[in-house]
Amino acid sequence: MSLRKTELLAPAGNMESLKAAVAGGCDAVYMGLTCFSARAFAGNFTHEQFQEAIAYCHPRDVRIYVTINTMLHETEMENVRKEVAFLYENDVDGILVQDLGLFHLIRTCYPDLDVHCSTQMHIHNLNGVRKMQAEGAARVVLARETPLSLIKEAVKTGVEVEVFVYGAICISYSGQCLFSAAVKNRSANRGMCAQCCRLQYFRQDGSHFTQGDYILSPKDLNVIDSVPKLLEAGVASLKIEGRMKRPEYVYLVTKTFREAIDAWYAGKQYHVSKERDRQLKLMFNRGFSKGHLFGDDVNARMSQYRPNHRGITIGSVISCTKGKVTVKLSDVLHQHDGLRILSCPKDIGLQAGKIEKNGKLVSQGNPGDTVVLTVPADAGAKKGDCLQKTTDVKLIEAVDQCIAESRRCAGITLTCTGKINAPLTITLQDDRGNRVTVMSEQPCQKPQKAPLSIERIQAALVKTGDLPLCVDTCEIDCEPFFLPISVLNETRRKAMEQLVTMRTVLHERTGMQPYQINLKNPGIPEYRLIVHSDEALSY
Repeated sequence: MSLRKTELLAPAGNMESLKAAVAGGCDAVYMGLTCFSARAFAGNFTHEQFQEAIAYCHPRDVRIYVTINTMLHETEMENVRKEVAFLYENDVDGILVQDLGLFHLIRTCYPDLDVHCSTQMHIHNLNGVRKMQAEGAARVVLARETPLSLIKEAVKTGVEVEVFVYGAICISYSGQCLFSAAVKNRSANRGMCAQCCRLQYFRQDGSHFTQGDYILSPKDLNVIDSVPKLLEAGVASLKIEGRMKRPEYVYLVTKTFREAIDAWYAGKQYHVSKERDRQLKLMFNRGFSKGHLFGDDVNARMSQYRPNHRGITIGSVISCTKGKVTVKLSDVLHQHDGLRILSCPKDIGLQAGKIEKNGKLVSQGNPGDTVVLTVPADAGAKKGDCLQKTTDVKLIEAVDQCIAESRRCAGITLTCTGKINAPLTITLQDDRGNRVTVMSEQPCQKPQKAPLSIERIQAALVKTGDLPLCVDTCEIDCEPFFLPISVLNETRRKAMEQLVTMRTVLHERTGMQPYQINLKNPGIPEYRLIVHSDEALSY
């Protein structure tokens, strides 16, 4: 098993989600730029936003991986080269790749840049793992249909193994689906999946399937209760899906997996509480399964009744008149909550803009209450239909507050020395070995009255403002002196800003190398054989 602590990798579809992931406790985030990403419809990052992301994450000990994980056309290679060069020069921690040509280009021109094999590369067996390891891959993101038994064998090869642990999964083999391209002319391998597996299907005669109308729609993956098995297997990175999800989703899921991972390393058991499970379901769920990862069968993996966010059940319909629906609540309902009535022939979406109880408007309904809600005039809700809550405004507000109040910082040691007629000297050092020394523009003065007390000096020195630093140790070795507090504050601020700038850069790189390719046998073989095992290859 790797001695390095398993990484928690969170999605960042935009800057808000990135900050939510950091607040939730991730070790790394993955994102796409505005082109060549398998999530073309996520917010994604411009060059300027990527630089902002690096400046935000690296000082907080969070790594950034960028996805260039689409299949590429020859006409795009020049632009792809420019994107890779930009990322390299701006200290990206790794690039996720699907296209083998791009993989070769990066490994040749940027040998000190980590390349990760995207799940879109469809590495699903040991031969694939070993092949890409030999080609220089730093990490392999295994196909989502890979079982735990194969993951354990892949870890033994020594290459870093990354595994999806939460979020949407595909009906098809990873990176191999052509459904969207064939039906909608939108290729999933170009980042434009139309999600045909989430559509409604009928038999040829127009009748319904017994399993449900959404026969190709899988549930979401959730293996939070099986995190210890993945950590024991030596998986290098646990990956959360969701670059198109809202920041609150990213924060809550990341925080939950952070708690589970930390508990395992502390030798403690972790179980998701009923309240946290409820919160996760409210953020987004199509129902959960453990997928192929832990051997769920097809019935356990599929969500054939509904393809979209289910939320939680909070009541049932008693009656419906034109524009009004009366429901019996089994859970709390807040004004402005998002709701869905599960009905036929189609569901009814609404917001709890007005809640009537006993003929009066109220801001909240409680379990056991009978309330009246406004629905579209043509809504055909029926007695017994389930009322689902899909958005809880109070939960969103609470999570937003947690994100805003979160402060993730690096511990540092501060040393201050001062002598009369000499500048005050402040030295900062972090756990990476970065060291900064800054001297005041004014010399320390002999005090005319009382000198600055040690307590007052320390109180000024440990302030960090909005910078991602916190002073763990403050050592002061000064003669009795006087300086305006403003000078002391300015000297400390300069030192801390310089240290944060140093922490932004994690890699010392050698620069781009010239491209070259050496073919052992450039001739075209007279024939080719397709084999499926090492045994067949030996014949």
